[in-house]
This record gives sequence, C-alpha cells and structure tokens, in this order.
Amino acid sequence: MSGSVTGAGPIRALFVLAIVLFAAWLTSIAAMAAEQPEPVHFKPGTTSTIVRGTLKGWDMKEYALRANKGQTARLEVRSKRINWLIVRFYPADKPDGDNDVFNSDNSNAFTWQGPLPENGEYVIRFFIRRAEARRGGSVNYSARLEISPAGHPAQSPQSR
Repeated sequence: MSGSVTGAGPIRALFVLAIVLFAAWLTSIAAMAAEQPEPVHFKPGTTSTIVRGTLKGWDMKEYALRANKGQTARLEVRSKRINWLIVRFYPADKPDGDNDVFNSDNSNAFTWQGPLPENGEYVIRFFIRRAEARRGGSVNYSARLEISPAGHPAQSPQSR
C-alpha cells in the first residue's frame, strides 16, 4: 500500500502562488517609485532653471513643476543628438494627447514656448526615439525651463 498525504498539492500550489503574487507586488511598488517625476525647483526670485540628464536605450526621465493658467512656459533643449530625443510637456492629469514638442531643424537645440492652459502640476518627459532606443543609443541633454508670470511672455536669454 502506497501512502500519500492528501491535500498537500493544493496547499503547495497556493503557497507558490502567494510567493509569486508577493514578488509581483514588490516589483510593481519599486517600479512606481522609480517612475515618480523629479521635482523642478526655482531659486527664490528666479523664473527659470536648468535640468540635465543622460538617457540610454529605453530610459525615460520626467520632471514635475507647478504652474498656473495664463503663465507662459518656455523650454530650450540642447543636445548633440537632439534628433534622437522626444520631449513631451503636458498637465500631469492629461498625459494622453498631442503633447510632443518637436525639433524643427537639425541644429543641436530647439525651443518651445506656449501659454499654460490650467492651474496645477505639469510634467516634462524626455525619452529616446524607438529606433535609437532599440540600438541602445545614449543621449545627453540640457534643458532650460522658464515659467513667466501671467501676461508676461517668456524671454529668450539674448533679450535679457
């Protein structure tokens, strides 16, 4: 007569499932923490700041700031590989839609300027175009962000 313990198989399966779900939960918590945008801070009395970074492959970098409806945002991005970058600027609560800020020429820089449509948090997202990301391409960038008071358009550095 062969002996076996009944019920051990389902208990083992539940135990393995619990471990897998726990590991997935820990991974999702770590991923959510990694995806939080870096806050953008302006020094007292200033309306602009500079952020710098490096992207490689599928990396993405996000920056967050608070601004008000009617203010003007000006974003100047510089990179030796500017044509590899995709830059998006949008209200944090509206990530879907046409938020791309495009490079219009083959220089090492581009500028975007526009009025802000609402009060609240805004996100600036940098990532590499798909073809270059697949190849593991790397891009260094520098971005100057200016937020002007409502009714006062942002100025280029040359006009100051």
